[in-house]
Amino acid sequence: MEILAISLAAILFYFLTRGLIYDWINNNLKKRKRKGLSQNQSFKEWFFYLRYNRIVPKRLLLLYFSNIILAIILIIAFVTFEIINYQAVSRAILRLYFTSNALLIGLFSLLNRK
Repeated sequence: MEILAISLAAILFYFLTRGLIYDWINNNLKKRKRKGLSQNQSFKEWFFYLRYNRIVPKRLLLLYFSNIILAIILIIAFVTFEIINYQAVSRAILRLYFTSNALLIGLFSLLNRK
């Protein structure tokens, strides 16, 4: 049950960080430039924000990539602790992931407001 919760949390926080970046792009680029950059993007360019690399602030990209890497590491650690029967540690990992991501996304969303 907890593996489902951490997987859903990882997906949720992934889309929230993408939403923060999308919101920043919408607020800071004109419509014509935004459409020009987003046309004919490959999946790699879309996923890694390769066309927006010099436009989007580094702190947002750092949050985005660290969230993806942290989710993968935590899911592996969570499964490992579940296999060796350390449920208390795996629940602590789940709580830590929820609270740290919620705080970081809240902080970055406040910093990105005009």
